[in-house]
Amino acid sequence: MKIRPLLITICSFFLLQTAFSQDLRQDLLLYYPLDGNAKDYSGRNYDGDDHAIPTTDRTNTPNMAMEFNGSDTYIDLPFNFDLKPTFPFAIAFWVYFEEGATFIMTTDYAQDNHTGAWFNRILASKKFSFSVGDATGNTSPNQRFTFDTDYVMEDKTWYHVAVNWLDLHDAQVYINAFERETFTSGGAVGLGYTNNPGTIGRKDGNVLDDPFYFKGKVDEYYMWNRALTQEEVDILFYGNGLSNTDDISVNACGFTLSPNPTDYELTISQNNDVKISSVSIFDLAGKLVAEHNLDGTSSFNVSALGAGTYVAKLVGENSKGKSFYSIEKFVKS
Repeated sequence: MKIRPLLITICSFFLLQTAFSQDLRQDLLLYYPLDGNAKDYSGRNYDGDDHAIPTTDRTNTPNMAMEFNGSDTYIDLPFNFDLKPTFPFAIAFWVYFEEGATFIMTTDYAQDNHTGAWFNRILASKKFSFSVGDATGNTSPNQRFTFDTDYVMEDKTWYHVAVNWLDLHDAQVYINAFERETFTSGGAVGLGYTNNPGTIGRKDGNVLDDPFYFKGKVDEYYMWNRALTQEEVDILFYGNGLSNTDDISVNACGFTLSPNPTDYELTISQNNDVKISSVSIFDLAGKLVAEHNLDGTSSFNVSALGAGTYVAKLVGENSKGKSFYSIEKFVKS
């Protein structure tokens, strides 16, 4: 599959984050904030059977994510055919790998059988991969269809993943809010399920070996019965999704960064209705590389950055006291 063009932001009015929240809730099948438990906040009451360990999240806040020890910890989803979606569907989550971690989760935990949809990091290369199985009774390449990426996920680092499965042979993967190229393989003839629940924290990937148990952390797990938009993926990564959406506006209009490209400093042009308080800068891997508190100024220095394309997350407040953020792209020459 060819990678689709990256769309950072389209903006013509102030868009309330509550409106985006409703979009995120549209066709939402499951939402586990994983704040020390496996309670479902989708409104469907699909609470998980929790055998994982409360742990710190990506902000190092205690009991705000779930940890898996690589041997006997997991969270089973309840058995319900709502949680065995057909194309198109989307799944998103934050993940943190310990050394040797590979399979993360599956929508159908069947032994000695490639079924449902699952995610993993390839053990040797640490590249991210995701697949579906046809439930025909084996775990060979002929029973799966796989989308591999060239994106390496290092140990002890948080990553955000969002995948749109559009059909058997077409999918989109966003890692840290950027769409990544995929390379396909496998011979599965469809997406198949069994009468087994989905599971976070384990997958049986080989008929000869015991199941693989995930070693690391997972946070903010979502499942939708539809595909996500780039703007929704931006909210999940930059704006913390449904956990932090009540009084926030996004993609506030009227911003430009100039000069663009630049080799030294950027000035934010804005209207009089908003005040920007801080800027966070991300590279194209989604890594936070710089932060600036503006303290009433409208310029920030980027001279320490290497040449390349970056994303600036502008955070501030409008004249009505509503917080907002806007995502803007710039080039450092």
